[in-house]
Amino acid sequence: MSVIVILLDETKLPPKPLMVLKNALNISLGDLRSLIETESPIFAKEIFDENMEAHCEQLARIIRVINSWTLSSRIFELPEGSTPQPTENAKEKLDPRCEIDTATLANIITQA
Repeated sequence: MSVIVILLDETKLPPKPLMVLKNALNISLGDLRSLIETESPIFAKEIFDENMEAHCEQLARIIRVINSWTLSSRIFELPEGSTPQPTENAKEKLDPRCEIDTATLANIITQA
C-alpha cells in the first residue's frame, strides 16, 4: 500500500499548464490555485484501494503535465497507514527519505 503526495514547488503557474493540471486533477481552477499558493499537496491519496485504476490514470496525467511543462515538484511515497492531510506548508512536515521522482512514480503505477 502506498500513499502518494504531490506538491508543486512553484507558487505561480502560467495559464496553459495551470488549465491542463486542473483538468488532470479534476478540480476547480480556484481550488488548484489555492493549493498551489498555500503549498498544499495537489494530490494526496492511497493509490492501492478500490479506485486503484482511476488513481493510476490520474497520476499518469499529472506526471505528463509535470514533465511536459518542466514543473518543479516534490513527490512522496508514504508508508502504509499514513494519512496525509492537505495542509499548508506540507513539504516541511513530510519525511525527505520518502521522496521519489516522476520516473519512480511512473514505475509504481505501471506495475500496479
